[in-house]
Amino acid sequence: MQNRFVSVLFVFAVILSGCATAPGNGSSSKSNSNSSSSSNNSVTTNTTSAVVNQNYDIADAANLAVVPLNSALKLKSPGRKVKTSRFHFSDANNSSDSTLCKIDTNGNMSIVSSFSVVVVTNTVLSGTNVLSSFITTNLVTNTILNPDGIYVVNTNYLIVSFGYSEAYLVRKADGAVFSLNNVGSPSDEVSYYTGDIVNSDNSGNIYYITSFNSSIPSVLVKINTQDPNNLTATTYSASGDTVTSFTLDSSGNAAYQGEDSGKNSVMRFRYASGGFAILPGEPNYSFTCSWIGFDGLFYFYDGSLPYLQQMYVSNNVLTYTNWGGIAVEFNDGVQNLLKIPAKNHIIAFSSSGGSSIYDLYNPSNYAKTLDMSLFNLSAMKTEACSANYYYIVGTSGGQPVLLKIDPDDTTYTTYSTLINGNYDIYSLTVSTNDNVTFNALRMSDGCIVYGSIASNGTISIIDTNMNAQATILQRIN
Repeated sequence: MQNRFVSVLFVFAVILSGCATAPGNGSSSKSNSNSSSSSNNSVTTNTTSAVVNQNYDIADAANLAVVPLNSALKLKSPGRKVKTSRFHFSDANNSSDSTLCKIDTNGNMSIVSSFSVVVVTNTVLSGTNVLSSFITTNLVTNTILNPDGIYVVNTNYLIVSFGYSEAYLVRKADGAVFSLNNVGSPSDEVSYYTGDIVNSDNSGNIYYITSFNSSIPSVLVKINTQDPNNLTATTYSASGDTVTSFTLDSSGNAAYQGEDSGKNSVMRFRYASGGFAILPGEPNYSFTCSWIGFDGLFYFYDGSLPYLQQMYVSNNVLTYTNWGGIAVEFNDGVQNLLKIPAKNHIIAFSSSGGSSIYDLYNPSNYAKTLDMSLFNLSAMKTEACSANYYYIVGTSGGQPVLLKIDPDDTTYTTYSTLINGNYDIYSLTVSTNDNVTFNALRMSDGCIVYGSIASNGTISIIDTNMNAQATILQRIN
C-alpha cells in the first residue's frame, strides 16, 4: 500500500517462544525479547520481531462475518496459543471492538489472519490453548479499526471497509490486499434498496459512490484495477453532481440520482462512451430505484410513473417503455432485491415492516405484488436466495420460521427443525445450490450459534463458543 496509511496493519500475535510466522511474502524487523513466567497460566510479556504479510487468509472462505472481538477470542482452534495486539489481553476481553471471521468451505469458523505488522510488546496468557485475535490497527492515530462493510464486487474481488475513510480491495483467490485510501471508500448510507453499492463492468473496472473528503460531494467513481498496486479513480458522474444511488450494467452504462450543484434533484444516465441523458420520472421521488434484468437491460421504478420502465441503450441513445403490465407501487421502499438466475426471477421485499413481496422480473414479463400472508407470515425479518429459490426468515403463528419458496409457482417449504421455534435467525446466506449458513439464537438454551442447513434440510452447528450476533454475515463464494 503506497500511501500514508501504509501503517494500517493487522498485528499478528506471538507464541511464547518467539515470533509467530505468518503465511505470505513480506519483510521483518527485529528487537530484543524480555519475558517472565511464574506458572503454566502466568502472563508473559515478549517484545518480538514480526512479519509483514499483505494477505487475508480467505482463499477457502465461503462466508465472512464481522463479530465482537471479545467473542471471537472464544473460538476454539486446536494447537494455537492466545494472540493479541499491543494492548493487554484483559482489555480485549472487555473491548467493544469487532474483528473479521470466516466460515470455510468445510464448515469451520475461525478468525481471519491478515496482513501485518510492527515491533510491539505483546501480553499473552501462557500455557493456554484459547485462540487468537487479529486486530486491525491504525498506527498513525493509534486506534483500533472495526470492519463495518463487506462488499462482493465480482468473482475476483471483494471490498472490506473500516469506517468512512479506510477500505481495502481483497482478491478472493489469494487474499491479497490493496488499499483504496487514495481512491476513496464506498458509501453505504441508505437503509433501503436504491441500486448498487459496489459493482463492476465486464472489463473489471469497479464503481461506487465515494467522497474524498468532507468538502467534496459524494460522486460516482470508476476504479481502474489493471494494476491493483496502483489503483486510480476517475469521476464518472457529471461535474458538480452529488450522487445518492446508482445502477451499473456490464458495459459500464450507469443510471444515478442525486443533486446538481444548485441542490436541484436530478436523475441522470451516464453512457459508457461518455455523455449523459435525463431519466424519466420525478427525481428522488418515493423510493426510486433501478436494477439490471437477466436480459442485461435497465429496469427503473419511480413513484411518479404508473409503470415500471424498461430502458434500452444503443449508440448513445436511451429509449424506455412501460413494462410489467400493471402498476407497481413501493409504498414502504424496498428492503432487499434478490436475483434468482435459474428461474429468471427478480424478487424484492417491502421495508419498514411492510408486508409486500414484489416479483419484478419473471418469464411472463408481468410484474406481480404478493402479500406475505400467502405464506402464512405475520412478519418478515430477512431474506436471501439461491439460484433456484428465495428464502424468508419471518414469524408464523408467533414462532420464528424459515421458508424456502419457488418463485415460479410460490409453493414453499417450511424447515421442520425451525418451524417449532427452535432457532430465531438473525442473519443468513445461501449458496447457489441451496446450502444455508445462519447466525441465530437457539431457543432451548439462549446460546447464539452459527450453523448450516444442507440442501436436504439437515442442520449442523458450526460454533457455539462465541455466543454473539454477527453485525455482518456475507457469502463471498
